[in-house]
Amino acid sequence: MATVTPMLRKMSLPVLRDSEIRAAFSAWREDQFTLTPAQITQRFYAPDAVLWGTFANEMATTPKAIEAYFVRLHAMQPKRITLQDDHIRFAGDVAVDTGLYTFHFERGGQPLDVLARYTFVYL
Repeated sequence: MATVTPMLRKMSLPVLRDSEIRAAFSAWREDQFTLTPAQITQRFYAPDAVLWGTFANEMATTPKAIEAYFVRLHAMQPKRITLQDDHIRFAGDVAVDTGLYTFHFERGGQPLDVLARYTFVYL
């Protein structure tokens, strides 16, 4: 009888751990308010990254398009971003962080909260 090997095995990355991924995501959230769109793009996105932003109508597939998304996001003036729930999974040398976060805005003196899904892939 032949042995079947699954295509994906649950493995821990030797370099990244849950705590490091959570720290990177926390830095991403906090840096939205202290860095420029160009700095965010350079610090958090690989040159071949793909971003389907929370408030985007199309996918950004170049660093210039990713930066343009963050220019638009900054113009919306979010006050903070809070994490609601996250799940980190490992597959070989890839980590995937999926969850829910809330963008907090103020419109006309009233709070406006937008709950959204996210997926970050770490290679």
